Amino acid sequence: MTMDKIIKLAIVDDHQLFRKGLVSLLSSFVQFEIVIEANNGKDLLNQLQIKKVDVVLLDIQMPIMDGTETVVNLKKTFPSIKIIMISMNLIEEQIRQLINLGVNGYIFKNEEIDVLVTAIETVFRGNFYFDNSISELMFEESIEKKKNNFNSDFVTFTARELAIIQLICMEYSSKEISEKLNISCRTVEGHRERILLKTKVKNIAGIVMYAIKNDLLPPENKFNSTQRQFIA
Repeated sequence: MTMDKIIKLAIVDDHQLFRKGLVSLLSSFVQFEIVIEANNGKDLLNQLQIKKVDVVLLDIQMPIMDGTETVVNLKKTFPSIKIIMISMNLIEEQIRQLINLGVNGYIFKNEEIDVLVTAIETVFRGNFYFDNSISELMFEESIEKKKNNFNSDFVTFTARELAIIQLICMEYSSKEISEKLNISCRTVEGHRERILLKTKVKNIAGIVMYAIKNDLLPPENKFNSTQRQFIA
């Protein structure tokens, strides 16, 4: 796949052989430019004062400033930068924390390079990319939460709102939703604004993540591939 814009990357990992290998591999793709190499979060943040990047590939376990602390600082200081966590481990509590902090993707270090390329291009476009095992973890957690947590924070949707949420998750635009449901684009936008208020999220990406966590996806969209891309 060829992107119209060169994607500027930062690669942050304290293991030099892995980092240099990733730099070498990704440099062979014409759509990428490696702008920053760093061995910890503090090094990255210092370099970001004078260099601009679109996507950060970030290790979790690092000295001086680890991945989690780095995510917090990036979201505070450089909120437009997309973040993909790269790890060897599936630690459930750590993954939940990172997703809640707002990372855009999470893949494992033993993945094929084509998977990483797809993840970078996906999050650059404003979407989410998570390994299928993480998607299933989020899905199972949402089911358990619904079984055990019927409280005042529980959100209910009208049939029309639920239909719009599911169509958003299936990549339909507002115009396509209006045609499919035989309503105006303005009505679709009105429903979308109410959905944003009800779910307390800020954008379409937030609606998609809310739908995943709360088991609102249409059945045919649930984890039917090795990797899962969440399109906002």
